[in-house]
Amino acid sequence: MIKFVAGVVPILNGRDSEGNKICLGPQSTKIHRYLLVVLLAKASPMFSVWGKQMDNSVYFTLYKLWQVADSFKQIKPYFLPIHYDRTKVAIRIYTLISNNGWVAIKKIDGDTYVRLTEEGENVSTEVLEELIAYAQALP
Repeated sequence: MIKFVAGVVPILNGRDSEGNKICLGPQSTKIHRYLLVVLLAKASPMFSVWGKQMDNSVYFTLYKLWQVADSFKQIKPYFLPIHYDRTKVAIRIYTLISNNGWVAIKKIDGDTYVRLTEEGENVSTEVLEELIAYAQALP
């Protein structure tokens, strides 16, 4: 999964592979980025160990999710992190998509924990598949 996400990082950041802005733009891919970071954290054994088991689900702090996004600056082919703001922006985006039923949020001892719901996992997987197809269709 890491390889697939690494191949679409520029698109997630609103750019093509050469760094030019594309029609999706960075503002219109915010939800995509934040959803895919949680999907990746959950689905990749390398990152899933950073989660916390609660209510038969794995939750991740905003800081751990930021670390997942930031790790892509060390991964080929682009060496770019996924744009992810772990402060006010992250909680605002996750609150927005929790209203769609795609994530669940818990606040414990001052930390915010996020997990994908089943519907969120389905949506995230579809988004990733579409982004991969989009990246392959770009010149």
